[in-house]
Amino acid sequence: MRDQAVGVVAQPVYTIRMKNFDALSEQEILALAISLEEEHERVYADFAEGLEEAYPATAKIFFMARFAVDSRRCPKKPFQDCRDVFQPGR
Repeated sequence: MRDQAVGVVAQPVYTIRMKNFDALSEQEILALAISLEEEHERVYADFAEGLEEAYPATAKIFFMARFAVDSRRCPKKPFQDCRDVFQPGR
C-alpha cells in the first residue's frame, strides 16, 4: 500500500525564461556583473567566517579574497578600512 500525503496542496510551477547573453543590453550586462561580484563577496565572507575558528590561516585567505572583490567594485576604499580583518586574534 502506498503512503499518501494528507492536506498537501500542489503549488503552481513558474518558468523563468532567460535571455541569451548576446541579447542583453549594456545596462543588463553591467547589472549582471555587479550582482555576481556581490554574490562572490558574500560567498567568500561566508567561507571565511565558517573557517575562522578551526582554520584561521585559510579563513584569512577568504577574507582577503572578499576584500579583493570589494575593492574592485569600490577602488577608492582605502585598505586601512579592512586592516582589522587581518589582525591576529580576531
